Amino acid sequence: MQKLNIYKATSTGSAGEAAALAISLDGITVIEEPSGDITVDIIFVHGLAGNPQSSWTHDKTGTFWPKDLLPSLTKTARIMTYGYNSNVIANTSGLRIREHADRFLDDIVDIRRACPDRPIIFVVHSLGGILVKQTIVVAAAKPRYRTTVFDRVYGVVFLGTPHRGSKHASIGSILAATTKLALQKPQTEIVKALESGSKDLLDLMKDFGDYLDHIRVATFYESRETKIGLLTSLMIVPEKSAVIGARDERPLGVDCDHRQISKFENINDPRFKRVSRRILEFVEGAGADLQSFDTVQIQTSGQSIPRLDKYKII
Repeated sequence: MQKLNIYKATSTGSAGEAAALAISLDGITVIEEPSGDITVDIIFVHGLAGNPQSSWTHDKTGTFWPKDLLPSLTKTARIMTYGYNSNVIANTSGLRIREHADRFLDDIVDIRRACPDRPIIFVVHSLGGILVKQTIVVAAAKPRYRTTVFDRVYGVVFLGTPHRGSKHASIGSILAATTKLALQKPQTEIVKALESGSKDLLDLMKDFGDYLDHIRVATFYESRETKIGLLTSLMIVPEKSAVIGARDERPLGVDCDHRQISKFENINDPRFKRVSRRILEFVEGAGADLQSFDTVQIQTSGQSIPRLDKYKII
């Protein structure tokens, strides 16, 4: 398995020295695990041509915020980052995300064998949000994943994820622009696959929409155009494409371009404060749900069993 060595930029180990962290480019890596009670798992998922480190690392300061910043705000969250060959999203056959969702689900179940009831929060960038939506839809449909993954998903924080077309651009053209930005010189067949696969993605949005009453959503979108090459600037994922329309979504524009929406300079970065505030709201809510799951019981045949109806879709 390929590894990527990461050196924390702004935080230090218990001995005061900078600590090295090896992150897998394929699969889930735990980057922060509190020593006390853990109430939630947070999983970061990068987008097309991204990676489990660089997609979340500030270009100038080297701040890897899932490790360097977020743990200082919550002491009850286990934090993980997911690595995968994101170019498969741009392949043909329904963009092949269904196949990759199965692999992701297996990884999630495996890393959570000792804590299958713990709530899950996903933080996703760009097309990584499409993978997570597909993962949730597949988990809902397959009994082996429904109780261990789908029923445990508390919320998703979307950072610049395209969900639909806008007044000025189809979902296909938005996806193509995202691909050109990510891959710089993408293969023509990849762009065509994204454009032709836009119907699949619209269908996915409809399927995911069926679960919006049960999964919390927070949405952030870029408010600046992104430079592509020397002469071109585009609004890669405009507000209309980024907003799902879920209850309590509270979409918020972020003063940056598509590249920087998932990268924060330091703990005082206004963009980090906005995004982390929503993550912490989810952490608090998920912790309350877990406590309720553990303590609310019903009596059946003289035995106490966990009450599950609150957590399942009827």
